[in-house]
Parts: sequence; structure tokens; C-alpha cells
Amino acid sequence: MALSRFWRRIPHPTELSSSTIFIFVLLAYFALNAGVIYDLVAQPPSMGETVDEAGRVRQQSVMPGRLNGQYINEGLVGGLMVVLGGLALVMLETANTSTRSSVFRISLAGAAVVALVIAVSILRLFMNLKLPNYLVFAS
Repeated sequence: MALSRFWRRIPHPTELSSSTIFIFVLLAYFALNAGVIYDLVAQPPSMGETVDEAGRVRQQSVMPGRLNGQYINEGLVGGLMVVLGGLALVMLETANTSTRSSVFRISLAGAAVVALVIAVSILRLFMNLKLPNYLVFAS
């Protein structure tokens, strides 16, 4: 008798909605792409410094020349751009399969294309800053 009353007071987990699971997966995807594990193990600085020709110290947000190394801010922005590109693809799929009005679908597809172009452009810029001759075809 006492055990049944105790059992009723224990909170039971409820089933999570698909939106909640999507948010958790998206946050985990961001953390892994941003290099959080690398940041915990290697403990790099958030930004670097370089000396220019005049002898002044300048902030550096991208670690040049090292493909396997990163500053913390570089990893967070890179992970954010990868997630933005993934969300743009989800938005394109939603615009394609949505049963809503055509104005909504066109505006969603336009926003997805803009987000995808921004994400790819920023990631390409990062790669050009890290390795200047990467994917440059000599003719």
C-alpha cells in the first residue's frame, strides 16, 4: 500500500515533442562542428595576435596555415555557419513540401537561398584565410 503511494509521487518522463528533439540534435551538431571537444582538450586562446610591418600588434581571428588548429572564436563562427547552411537546407525542404500559400513558400525559399549563400561564402572565406592557395586552380 505504501509503495503504491510512493510510486505515484515519482515524476515519470513524458514523451518529448519532435521540435524539442530537433533543437537538442541541432545544439549537439553545433557543439561538435564548432570544435568544443578540441577547445576543451587543447585549450587554445579565443583570438590570436600578429605583428604587422609597422611593429603594431593586431588581433587575429583565424589561425593561418594550420588546418588542424583553430582559435575558439573561429570554431564557434565556423560551427554557426555550418548550422546555418543546414538550417537553410531544412528551410528549402519545408518550402518545397509545404501546403501553405505560395507567398510564404517563395519567401521561405528566398530566405533559405540567402542563408545558404552567406554560410558558404563565410566558410569559403575562412578557408582562404587559413590556406590561401586552397582550391585555387592554376591555369
